[in-house]
Amino acid sequence: MVGVAIPLTGFAGWRFLRETRQQQEARLAASPTDARDLQAFKNRIGQMASATDLVQDRQVLRVALTAFGLEDDMRSRALVERVLSDGTVGRDALSNRLADRRYRALSEAFGFGPYEMPGRLRSDFVDRIASAYVARRFEAEVGRVDESLRLALNAERELSGFADRTGSSATTLWYEVLATPPVRKVIEEALGLPASVAGLDLDRQIGLFREASRWAFGTDQLQELAQPDRLEPILRRYLARAGPETGTARTSRAAIALRLLGGG
Repeated sequence: MVGVAIPLTGFAGWRFLRETRQQQEARLAASPTDARDLQAFKNRIGQMASATDLVQDRQVLRVALTAFGLEDDMRSRALVERVLSDGTVGRDALSNRLADRRYRALSEAFGFGPYEMPGRLRSDFVDRIASAYVARRFEAEVGRVDESLRLALNAERELSGFADRTGSSATTLWYEVLATPPVRKVIEEALGLPASVAGLDLDRQIGLFREASRWAFGTDQLQELAQPDRLEPILRRYLARAGPETGTARTSRAAIALRLLGGG
């Protein structure tokens, strides 16, 4: 099995992985299992006329799901087929009704739904999916050693895409963060919010995240926080908090939650 080299932990480990990522991803992509799956995807995806064809091919399905961070759904083929077949155009499409926005991204990319252009017809489609697959596989291997570093790498990639989302409202972007579990976990931890916030009404959750962001980072605009110079401090803060908590850290988190919830 081809693993990854992680000689450091915390923020230093994240910086090391960022600096060596290109070389480590290339090594991973050349491993026998990954190389076989990627070649199968490249050879067969253009021949698939429907979502049914895709979910029945285990190798192609593995690449497709992994590219969107949904590899745990390999056994949920009925769900994946429905997400892909429904597409994203209709309001009642399953991907539009699921909280996790990764399903919509998957369906939109492949374009098997009604009135959608099939993804396989786009000239850069195969290369984009293969690149996303390798990136996710790299993060998964990192997670086998250090889950907090995996989440930090994932959040960096996902949030950096918000920098150019000038046409999306602040509420829409915060909704996407809260609806994407791996990214939510990083932001929640960086802001010192307790996981119990998830039990509140969604509008109240967004309000708490935005207030905490203004308090911690001086802004609640995700387009601003996604800029490289603003994103790095968020990841540093997350990685500092993601380790074993001291009594002081636990006390600080409780105080932040109490203040934001109006208790003091």
